[in-house]
Order: sequence, then structure tokens, then C-alpha cells
Amino acid sequence: KENTLKKSLDKFKERKERDELLAEIEGLEKEQKRLEAAFQDQSIDPVEQGRHSRRYKEILGLIEQRMARWEELAGREGD
Repeated sequence: KENTLKKSLDKFKERKERDELLAEIEGLEKEQKRLEAAFQDQSIDPVEQGRHSRRYKEILGLIEQRMARWEELAGREGD
């Protein structure tokens, strides 16, 4: 009985983490789109563009990490 309760709790935690990951991914993708738009803005100075570029690369890595974790958790759902 205790084992069943632990499995249920683990599934709940994983489901919650998946939901949080999706929300985080959506936020990162929105920021990604804003930065893509900023890259088209010729009035932004080169220093600011450099910051945007570094953040953009960081976002790509974060999205990749979060998606990998989400897929790992989604793959366990049938367990």
C-alpha cells in the first residue's frame, strides 16, 4: 500500500514538473520571438545587439534542455 502511495506521489510530482516545464518553454519561446524581432531593428546599438545575441543563444540551449527533460517525463507516463 505504501509503495502504491509513493508511485502516485511520484506520478503527481512528474506531472506537475511537466506542466511547469511547458510553461517555462512557452515563456522562453516568447522571449526568443521578441529577440528575433529585435534583430531586425536597425536602431538598436551593436552592444545591445550583442547582448540580445548572447541571450538568444542561451535561450536556445535552455529550450533544448527543458524539452529533453519534458520528453523524458512524458515517456514515463505509461509506466
